[in-house]
Amino acid sequence: MKNDLQCRGQPMARIVPTPSQLGDCREAVAIWLWQPPLSTGPGPESGIYAMIDGYDIGPKFLAHITENHNRVIGFMVENLQARIANISDLHKCKAVLSKLHRLGIAYGNPSLRRGSFLVDDSLGRAYLHGFASSYVTTDQGVLDKELASIEDILKQPIGTSGAPFCGKL
Repeated sequence: MKNDLQCRGQPMARIVPTPSQLGDCREAVAIWLWQPPLSTGPGPESGIYAMIDGYDIGPKFLAHITENHNRVIGFMVENLQARIANISDLHKCKAVLSKLHRLGIAYGNPSLRRGSFLVDDSLGRAYLHGFASSYVTTDQGVLDKELASIEDILKQPIGTSGAPFCGKL
């Protein structure tokens, strides 16, 4: 079964075959963010992926997508085989959000929702994805409030509104 959960909330996201030079990941999620004048580009989000690299917080960052090998217009991340979290995953979701917070990064409430957490049952862990609203902070109150909100977030139903197309190219 193809998993397109990482494409939710991304108007220009597609599952694509991974170029062989990027490793053994068969498929990736390509996210095109450069849509002037509506976007700041991929810089802030790919910066967060750089900060979380190696911490098992989100999908592995694979590459930037460039226009004419010059301007960065998007990026590719590992396509996780996962499901959206539910209330039974509360401990896993708190654990991954706490990892993010230990790095001094807020996910970005109100962007945090059930669909922000992806659970890989084979590994027994949750991941976060979609860091467009994430930011660095030293405000412990912001981080505590975000962590305290998880239980209510996981009880919310998953809506279908705003779910963009995500398919294979």
